[in-house]
Amino acid sequence: MGSRPGESIESSGWKDTNEGLLYRDAQIFRSSSAEYNGFLLHVQLRNRKGHSHNAKQGHDSPIMLLPEEPDDRSLCPVTYFLALALADGLFEGCKIIHDLQSKEATPGSSVCSFNYNASIGDKPIFRSVEPDGTISPTEILTHDCFYDMIRNLGQRARHEEKLSAYCLRRGYGSVIDTITIPSKAIISSLIGIDSQSVVHGRAQRVELFSSNSSMMLKRNLLAPMPPGSQLIGVHLHREIQVSDLDVLAAQRRQSRKKAFQEERQRFFQGDSNNTRSASTDASRSPSTYLQALFKFEAARHKIVTLMYPDIERGDDDSDLSLVSETGNPTRTTEATTK
Repeated sequence: MGSRPGESIESSGWKDTNEGLLYRDAQIFRSSSAEYNGFLLHVQLRNRKGHSHNAKQGHDSPIMLLPEEPDDRSLCPVTYFLALALADGLFEGCKIIHDLQSKEATPGSSVCSFNYNASIGDKPIFRSVEPDGTISPTEILTHDCFYDMIRNLGQRARHEEKLSAYCLRRGYGSVIDTITIPSKAIISSLIGIDSQSVVHGRAQRVELFSSNSSMMLKRNLLAPMPPGSQLIGVHLHREIQVSDLDVLAAQRRQSRKKAFQEERQRFFQGDSNNTRSASTDASRSPSTYLQALFKFEAARHKIVTLMYPDIERGDDDSDLSLVSETGNPTRTTEATTK
């Protein structure tokens, strides 16, 4: 919305490159969180002015967030994207809108993502019209063709002045400039402005954009964690020679790291739901190391028991007095004699 034409279609400065907004530049999600229930479209603005054909541009280019507008489908960009994507066969295993709506989210996440067919990902979203009136399967919409389309649209609307893409861009910019803060540009690559609500003259959906402008969107509580992240179920193996210790330790670290990265990649790509992190037996007792410290610091022992409801403690222990004692810990008589 309000972007330069060259960010979506073929720019006049990059003629015959067939470069513009591709399907792989747009990610569609379906959210079922407390803040929002519906489709979300993330559009990566990869072809900004001065950044086209920049190899690093794809990694740090801004991303525009577009929520679904179920009450006004005629002005809903998400609806139009889904219509074009389904017609082009973009989604793996999804042919109609019901297939997208019925797909379940990955356990541990409130967001459902969809895999794209590899052969469709590099296809332009906006494509040109063939001489016979059909849509080209591969050629992108050019600036000249778009210029004629929007000029004719202005004439059919009975405007005296010539309608151009920059009329829409300037109107959009005039509205956005009244509510934008320059310092927000460095917070996230996701544009945290509800441009749809601003254009329609309604209040912005602040909570929705705040929750989707951070890493929380793709967080999964069941995702694998690096080896050694938890102290539960750790077994020490000491049947090794001292001379081989360094070599074997390095090999284990390397193999664990490689296995973790492969497992993590499979998990987020939807190839596997098995994970070591989905443990249901949480430890409710102090570790062996912590228990060894207890015999030297009695006050700390009493404080820690407050964190473990399964451990009984004396009724005469005051929570406030225990906290004050830990501020100036003293050794017990037993520890002093030793």
